[in-house]
Amino acid sequence: MAGTRRIVSSSMSMSVVVIFALAAAGPGVVRCQPGSTHTGAPLLVKLQEFARGALGVQTMQNSYYASSSTTTTSVNGSLALDRLAQDVASRLQSRFRVARNLQSAARKAYEQGRTSESETLCCQVSRYAVVFDSRFNTTVTPTRSCDRISATADSRRSTISVSFRNAAASNLAEVPEVKFQYYGSEEGYATIFPGFNTSDCSSYDPRYRP
Repeated sequence: MAGTRRIVSSSMSMSVVVIFALAAAGPGVVRCQPGSTHTGAPLLVKLQEFARGALGVQTMQNSYYASSSTTTTSVNGSLALDRLAQDVASRLQSRFRVARNLQSAARKAYEQGRTSESETLCCQVSRYAVVFDSRFNTTVTPTRSCDRISATADSRRSTISVSFRNAAASNLAEVPEVKFQYYGSEEGYATIFPGFNTSDCSSYDPRYRP
C-alpha cells in the first residue's frame, strides 16, 4: 500500500510539471491531429486557470516579489582595487614560497652528494594506504610522496624523495590550498606529493612531460 501511495505521488508530481510546462509555454504548444476540429485553445486556458487558481502560481510569485528587497551600497573603487591587488599578491607570494622551498630542498640534497631513502613507486602504492582528499579530488597518501621512474632513466640517478617530501609536507601545512607538488629530474625520475596509485610504473618521463 505504501508503495502505491509513492507511485501516485510521483505520478501527480509529473502531472504538475507537465501542467506547468504547458501553461507557461503559450498558445502554440498544444497540437491536434491532422483533420481535427479542436484548436487546443480551451485546454490551454483551463491549464492556465488551474496553474493560477488551484496551484497558486501567480500568488506565490506575487508573494516572493513583495517580500524581496534590495539595498544600495556605495563602494570606494580605489579601496576595493587596493584590497583586490593585496589579495592577489598574497596568493602569488604564497605560491612562490612553495616553489622556493621545493627548489631549496632539491638543491641541498644534490649538494650533500648522497642518495637519500627513496619512496614507494606510485604504481606500487597500496589501495589500503590511500584516503580520499577533497583538496586533490582523488585518493592520496596524506603524509607520503611516491616516485615515478622512466624506463630510460639514468641508473646512476640520485634520489631526493625524502627531502622533497619533508619540504612538500611543510608547504601543504602552511598553504592548505596548494595542490600536487612535483619534482622532476634530468635523470628521468619524478617525485610527487602526496602520493597516489597509478597503473603503470615506467611510462611517465618528466623530461618530456611536465
